[in-house]
Amino acid sequence: MSRYKQILESKVAEIRWNTTALAGLGASLLRRIEEALLRIDHGTFGLCLDCGMPLSTARLEAVPWASYCIRCQDLRGSSPD
Repeated sequence: MSRYKQILESKVAEIRWNTTALAGLGASLLRRIEEALLRIDHGTFGLCLDCGMPLSTARLEAVPWASYCIRCQDLRGSSPD
């Protein structure tokens, strides 16, 4: 029985870790969406925060909360908008 207890405890730990990670991702996405809404209110939505150039329609269709154009996002590294 102790083998099953170890398996179940391991599964509980995995689920807790995944739940925490997902909660963090959700909070991060919510923050990005709220920032995009503020940019709409301020008239800066759709402009890259680094270079000021307009974001492509395709970029905004794919990631409506995008803060950076593809070029600047690539220069910043792989972390998504």
